[in-house]
Amino acid sequence: MMSNLTQTASNNTGASISQYSSSLPYGTRLIEAAVSANCVGGTPSVNASRRVVLISRNTLDRKTEIIERSIGELMEKPDDTDTNPYMMPNDAIACYDSEFTNARDVAKGITDILAAVAALRLL
Repeated sequence: MMSNLTQTASNNTGASISQYSSSLPYGTRLIEAAVSANCVGGTPSVNASRRVVLISRNTLDRKTEIIERSIGELMEKPDDTDTNPYMMPNDAIACYDSEFTNARDVAKGITDILAAVAALRLL
């Protein structure tokens, strides 16, 4: 499973993501899954600090394990299995926006509220 709720691609259909948005071939690494979920790309200064979270079950004790990596970290160490692990069956990933995108969205929300208040005053 993959989740990517972001402004750059508001849904997987609109981002032209195919079957690999919910099912990945054997041997897929975390960075490749992030690309399939449309977590990678866009404006480097805004999107390079995006993060991806991998939710997996330990095959020995069946406990849930969660790891978080920045996209930049994955790009710097693509062959390091500690940084960029292989995906296992039933793993899930979620993408999180950069701090810049978060701040921009908070500012946009405040602006939207102020615009609505100003429109009400004109009535």
